[in-house]
Amino acid sequence: MIANASRHNTTNTVTNVGMTPDVDSRFRAIDEQYGRLAHANRDKPYMLAYNRVALITMKTAALLAVGANPHNPCITALEFDWAEQFANNSAQTIIRRFEAGKVGEANPYVEQHDQLMSCLKRYLTKEWNPRFEKNYGIPKHFKDSRYVTYKYLKTMLHKQPAFRNAHNPKMALDNIIQTFEKAEHLFKIALHDKKARGNSVAEMWAICNLQE
Repeated sequence: MIANASRHNTTNTVTNVGMTPDVDSRFRAIDEQYGRLAHANRDKPYMLAYNRVALITMKTAALLAVGANPHNPCITALEFDWAEQFANNSAQTIIRRFEAGKVGEANPYVEQHDQLMSCLKRYLTKEWNPRFEKNYGIPKHFKDSRYVTYKYLKTMLHKQPAFRNAHNPKMALDNIIQTFEKAEHLFKIALHDKKARGNSVAEMWAICNLQE
């Protein structure tokens, strides 16, 4: 799946995701259902979160379908049911936070996400120089291939408050990297050398789509 995704990224192509006829009709139904729910509560702006449920369901279901069959993905009822529950739960979480007055509180996870995203975007714009290889284990051909090492990410982010103040800074970084893997912003490069595993220089990812 990583090879397939890397090929699409290199050639700037996309994979078409199909869906079964019943799923197509169900998508249309929930789009109307959640749209009516948001409209009925339009006096509460935060209820507009329901307007996003159908779109998030479709995107999530498509990702699940690609994971199940990267060469010929098709959304079935199985992917649809999981994705709708995920999207609905997400909308309800947002709404509960608004109703409880918790929106606006500092959210370390959001800050960690934003800092990692900014770190990766800055990395891609930087010109390679010998210090990349000396300090982070990134030779020029790695940089040109959009590969980034764990050591680079750790060095750039461990002093940032969202990570430094975390209960377990390493776990916080590992968790947000895993989130980026699931979102297909990062693809981990498989290491065949057992001695390299766990080495922060050898551990690396290919940076893919950073659009959110």
